[in-house]
Amino acid sequence: MTHKVLIDYDERGWAKRKDQKIRNDYEEILLVGEPPNPPMNATDEEIATFCEDKNCDLITSDKKAYTDLLKNKRVRAVQISKYDWDDSGNKQVYLIKIL
Repeated sequence: MTHKVLIDYDERGWAKRKDQKIRNDYEEILLVGEPPNPPMNATDEEIATFCEDKNCDLITSDKKAYTDLLKNKRVRAVQISKYDWDDSGNKQVYLIKIL
């Protein structure tokens, strides 16, 4: 089990509102768009490589992110679960674990 999570760029506002919830599950919160993390325009493949290299999970609202994550040759499998609901964006927030 990892103690780090990367928050996708589109969910940064949600993550600020849900900081305590995330901190209950993870010791370290990383944000896309804040160096040395992936930049805001990083591809899902780049994010997958980062998560695999840094041994961190991913929180995103992109329900198709797993398809690009699996294109990364080093990613053998992903586990996707519902994590929370983003009321302001009226969308599901997913937790993706790279296995």
